[in-house]
Amino acid sequence: MAQIVPADAFPFCGPTNLSVSPIIDAERAINLYPDPGIASSKSRFGLTGRPGLASIGVTALGGGYGHSLFAGSGRLFVSTGTHVYEVDEAGRIITDYGTGIDNGGPTQTPMIANGTQLLICDPATGKIFNINPIGPGHPTASLDPVFNGVALEYLDEFYIAIATGGSLQGANPNQINVSANSDGRVWPGLAYTFETSAADLTIQLATLNSLLYIFGQKTLRIWYNAGNAVFPFARVNGGVVNLGCLAAASVVKFSNTILWLGSDATGYGQVYMLQGMNPVRVSNAAIEQMITTMTYNRKLVNARAYGYQEAGHTFWVLNLISSSLAGLVSGLTLVYDLTTGLWHERAFAAGSGNPLIPTGFANVPAFGGIYPTYVLDEITGQLWNSSIQIANDEGTAITYTRIAPHVSNQRRWIKYPRFELDMDQGDGNIAPILDYSNGKVVSGALQFLGRNYPLAQAQDAGAEGTAQQFYATQLGRSRDRTFKVTITDDTNLIRIANASIYAEATA
Repeated sequence: MAQIVPADAFPFCGPTNLSVSPIIDAERAINLYPDPGIASSKSRFGLTGRPGLASIGVTALGGGYGHSLFAGSGRLFVSTGTHVYEVDEAGRIITDYGTGIDNGGPTQTPMIANGTQLLICDPATGKIFNINPIGPGHPTASLDPVFNGVALEYLDEFYIAIATGGSLQGANPNQINVSANSDGRVWPGLAYTFETSAADLTIQLATLNSLLYIFGQKTLRIWYNAGNAVFPFARVNGGVVNLGCLAAASVVKFSNTILWLGSDATGYGQVYMLQGMNPVRVSNAAIEQMITTMTYNRKLVNARAYGYQEAGHTFWVLNLISSSLAGLVSGLTLVYDLTTGLWHERAFAAGSGNPLIPTGFANVPAFGGIYPTYVLDEITGQLWNSSIQIANDEGTAITYTRIAPHVSNQRRWIKYPRFELDMDQGDGNIAPILDYSNGKVVSGALQFLGRNYPLAQAQDAGAEGTAQQFYATQLGRSRDRTFKVTITDDTNLIRIANASIYAEATA
């Protein structure tokens, strides 16, 4: 006798967990992130649409690739093309600090301040610049080169850099230099050391909780301020971890931790987060297989990441690109939510034939306005406001996709009399599309389970206030099925509470 299976037996809302084969697990959340409910919530998880983008009126700051953002003391600095600018809340240039940055690609150029000075590091040129304001003794703003370095950090009143492949004693890419105390314009000639604790190439620096983390390709070395006279830092006793970094620009320090795309002597493509001084793997096999497939014309060593917090969630955003910059056609953005420990994907609208790829994040509350948060498009150098309260990408509709886990009961037949999608309708008219994949021949064409989704039906059940349910009925039967919902909308903020999959289990 047929039996109605409880709706929560087949949870609809959830993360991306695309397995090496969709027959194993086809679950995806694209432009939607899982939002956990509280004790009184109607479902364990909902799905919230990712931030939209709104132009702030300036198409591009001088043209060229977007490199980095820095916000501090109510001011916003932007590195695009070959320039560094200070801009106002509308993206208008207040000061152009001149040229010097390489524009051969969207290389990240971190900017770090010590309270009175702002330095920027350009790994592509191997130079570190002091960003000089207009003032006495310096009548015009400029970028003044102060050191040849490929990575930059700050700890205990010292700027710290990886030297650009050279030293007083001959070329050594593992040379670490420090600036004069409280002055990033001066780099004493003898204030350096060599990181020789492992046979490894040093590629990145990060500081956290009074410790200096030196990333190699296969190892991580941890140093502290020992108060030494010439070079103040020394390695922590036992501070060598046999786990390194695959992509220097994936290292992000925020939310009192550090995340990065890792590698070691045995492999690569896992994501790690510091807990105390210990790296903890936060990616799973599904996410790692997605990362390692993105190894085409651009290598994973060029992956870039940034971190930000919004609406109770803390996100680490990893940008991967599958084709060359010239004629860029595709890419992958994977996002780890530190709040939930879950992953999702993001995809952005196309501009000039290329997808938008936000990079960097800056929050400037002093600017006021509705959206005081900013991201930079790394391909065009355009500055955008970003917020989950923006329902589109500068007027272009966002496509939201949810593929739920498999519905299966030991390969027994299951009938589907009804599917209901429970979501916030807002003030517009959302039109979801429901598809499903059974893995059988449909209309003479072979449909592969988890890969092909023949169009089913979606009906409007009628609005009730600002909430609305959408349903589809008489969805046939299968031994195994994955459901897919797609919403393309440029007006409404997409918020999905849950979906009910009515299933009749048969003998």
